Amino acid sequence: MKKLGYISLFAAVMLLGACNNYEDFDFNEVENGGYVDPAGSGTEEDPYNVSKALLEQNDEFAWVKGYIVGQVAGADISTDSEFDAPFHGAVYDDGSVSNIGTNILVAAKDDEKNQSACLIVQLPKGDVRTALELLGNPDNDGKEVELYGKLTKYFGVAGMKETKAAKFDGTTIGEMPTPPVTPDTPQDGVLFSESFKTSLGSFTIDDKNLPAGLSFVWQYSSKYQCAKGSAYYQQDYEAESWLVSPSIALNGKPATLTFDHAVNYMKNSMQEDLRLMYSVDEGATWTEAAIPTYPSGNSFDFVSSGEIGLPAAATVKIAFAYKATAKGASTWELNNVKVIDKASSVVTPDTPDTPDTPEVGEGNGTKQSPYNIAAVMSLNSTVKENGPKAWVKGYIVGQINGKSLTNVEWDAPFNIPTGSTAGTNVVIADNANEKSNYVPVQLPSGAVRTGLNLPAHPEMDGKEVLLYGELVAYFGTCGVKNTTCAIVDGVVYGVEPVDATGAILEVPFTSGLGGFTVYDVLGDQTWKSDATYGAKMSAFADGASHANEDWLISPVLDLTSKSDVKLTFEHAINKGDVSNLKSNHTLWISKDYTGGDPTQASWEQVVITTYPDGTSWNFVSSGEIVLPAAYMTSNVHFAFKYLSSDVESATWEIKNLVVK
Repeated sequence: MKKLGYISLFAAVMLLGACNNYEDFDFNEVENGGYVDPAGSGTEEDPYNVSKALLEQNDEFAWVKGYIVGQVAGADISTDSEFDAPFHGAVYDDGSVSNIGTNILVAAKDDEKNQSACLIVQLPKGDVRTALELLGNPDNDGKEVELYGKLTKYFGVAGMKETKAAKFDGTTIGEMPTPPVTPDTPQDGVLFSESFKTSLGSFTIDDKNLPAGLSFVWQYSSKYQCAKGSAYYQQDYEAESWLVSPSIALNGKPATLTFDHAVNYMKNSMQEDLRLMYSVDEGATWTEAAIPTYPSGNSFDFVSSGEIGLPAAATVKIAFAYKATAKGASTWELNNVKVIDKASSVVTPDTPDTPDTPEVGEGNGTKQSPYNIAAVMSLNSTVKENGPKAWVKGYIVGQINGKSLTNVEWDAPFNIPTGSTAGTNVVIADNANEKSNYVPVQLPSGAVRTGLNLPAHPEMDGKEVLLYGELVAYFGTCGVKNTTCAIVDGVVYGVEPVDATGAILEVPFTSGLGGFTVYDVLGDQTWKSDATYGAKMSAFADGASHANEDWLISPVLDLTSKSDVKLTFEHAINKGDVSNLKSNHTLWISKDYTGGDPTQASWEQVVITTYPDGTSWNFVSSGEIVLPAAYMTSNVHFAFKYLSSDVESATWEIKNLVVK
């Protein structure tokens, strides 16, 4: 019988490996008596053994019991697995070595040496890592442990990530799961109750659109004791399915509906994809009811829906309407559905605890009082561009290595996204251990990306950061894009924005030239506005440089009675001859220019305080440029003058100009 059990498991793992690049169990190891039958249900009372956990790679949380047998001290599990002390820290790209382990290998036997028979377990920052990692605790090797985390691919093979809790040496470590509990016995005033603890109860399923690739959308999850809706099976499917209640007698009285729900992998709008409907005519017509409170959309943490009013009627049916697209199929989990007589004073049970994150947003978006992450999330910006710019403060907790929020990497080693040469984003939260409420931050190419990207700088993980960017949707959720400045440990990466309060003139150049006029003295190329890089001038066209003289001239300014007027802007210069950097990219001022050809007026050159290096696209601040006192009069213009030749031509980019 044991041999037959091995054959079925071996076939299953072989099939899983063919689909997901998991490595196969070693046949000879099994022949020598190493195989352990899969067992357990994944609960705290009956955890999976490692053999079962290797098969249950379903992106769901479960308890697993096994023995610590080693770790992976690098990026490749096949070559960097260590099964005996001394254990080593991972070596990063910059040559630095980690002083703490970030994972362990767990097996069904305490003397396992075959990595393909092991579950690779991520140890996030915190108590679980401190207690279990092997660099500082080599005596843990060979000891039994119980772990609670998400069974999902890690290091490209069967693993556990987001490990939240452990039982080890008689001690409970980390954050123990606390599933919501609802009394099964009826209460006064309760007209209808369904906990979904044992089944879907009397609810029925109405598939409005079930594609060929799916057998179902709604199902009962015995593991999590809830109703679960998802249109994901190896890919996102376009689908719509309703979970419909039986007819509920209201007896002509108004009622209140409440339920608990969790949403994960949300890429679209929760309000559009996950709706609550009700019918007072036995399903002939349906009306949408607003859900007061939605979950974060990126975790399986349950929250209460809040109270939803139902109209006075003889009966009512409610339906949970799930919708997905081929570009986004979330998971919606439900339990503790209750309909209560509105006049009743019944108190519903407490909802599950939410993560330890500030509940109220703080800050006003200035550098002195930056938004915290709760504030950014409360703004719930869904616009994709031209959002408000603000300072935001939080802790770097990971990065997204992929195209969705399901691809967050919380711990080193951090991987460079496919098609890139560096990390392109970070994830920030209100505390260094947060895994649920977070905001993705874009790292544009330049100094901010160079300084903060985690594959190159894993030491940034867990550090507090103050950054400036645009509050817009990113990865389908509220985020920060076009980040131009970040400050970590007092070091400034990028360019700090200038306070434009009381400005005489403020032009970002990203949505037009803002009243500036262009005059081309020589050459066919001209100044243009770029939505990302601002005012942009290049005389390189058709594969060659061209001789040009091009002016970008400000609108007229009246500086009468002004004093100590300063001009600042950000600029980048690249692709030209660095020896011509300061002669071909200059600033001028005039008080007798009236329009047209600038060479017909008198101009005085004003020295630009700070130039870029001329060999990259990194923007730098010009520094404060004081306009000469002789020009504190009316009819003042200043201008940027670009020069090039047939031999060489640079690109000059200018943005965020302020005169004050």
